[in-house]
Amino acid sequence: MGFSGGGTSLLKAHKHTSAVQDGGKLDMDNVTEAELTQGDVIYSDGNALQRLAIGAATNALVVNGAANAPEWAVAGAAGKLELLTSSVLTGTASEMASSFTSINGADLSSLVVMFDTKTSVSADFRLQISTGGSFITGNYYSNLLDTLGNATASGIYDSWLILNAPDSRRQAGDIQIYIADSTQTASTADALMMSNGCDSNAEGQMSGGSNNASTYSIDGVRIYPVSGSLQVGSRLAVYAKRN
Repeated sequence: MGFSGGGTSLLKAHKHTSAVQDGGKLDMDNVTEAELTQGDVIYSDGNALQRLAIGAATNALVVNGAANAPEWAVAGAAGKLELLTSSVLTGTASEMASSFTSINGADLSSLVVMFDTKTSVSADFRLQISTGGSFITGNYYSNLLDTLGNATASGIYDSWLILNAPDSRRQAGDIQIYIADSTQTASTADALMMSNGCDSNAEGQMSGGSNNASTYSIDGVRIYPVSGSLQVGSRLAVYAKRN
C-alpha cells in the first residue's frame, strides 16, 4: 500500500518529515538512497540539506572561515610546518624559483624559506615574492645588519636584500615571510620579511624588510644573486605555517 492508501504498492511522492503518512524519518542504517558519490558528506545550511564532495586523501574536515559550514583542509596543518616545494639545482642557474597553490594571509601564520647555496661570485643575495601568478618587482624596503657591526639600508628596490655580498663558497639561511590578512583592521597590506643567514667566512647577517604592494596572498618565491650564477647542488625549500 502506498503512503496515502488506494491499494497500490507504488511509493507516491512524499517528504521525509514527522507528519502522518508523509514518509517518516530518514532511515540512515544502510537503507536510504540518494544521488551521492561515495564519501560525500551531507550537512544543513539551515534551510535544506547540502552535499559536500569527499576531499583529497589525508584531508581533515574543518569549519570554514565564516563558521557556517564544513570544508576540507590539510590534516594537522595548523601550527605546523607544511612542505610546499623543494628543489636542488642539477646545473648552474641565475635564480631558484618555486611556485605553489596560492595561500591567503588569513590562513597563513608565516611562510618559511630555507636555502643552502653556492654562487660563482660574491654578490648581494635577493628575494622576490609572487601573488596572482606574477612576481612583485617593486616597493621592497630592506635593512640589514651583520655580525661585524656593518649596517646596510636599502631604499625602494625590486627585491628584498637577504645577504650583503656573502662569500661565494657557500651561503645558507632561513627567511620568514608574513602576508597581510584582509580581515584585519590594519590600514596597510604590507608584506613583511625577516631573514637570518651566514656564509663560509662565518659572517652572520640578519635582514628585515617590507613591501607595500597591498598583498593578501602569496603563490611563489625566488632567490638570486645580483651577478654571477647559482651553482650545482644549491637547494631551496618552502614551507607554510598555517593558522
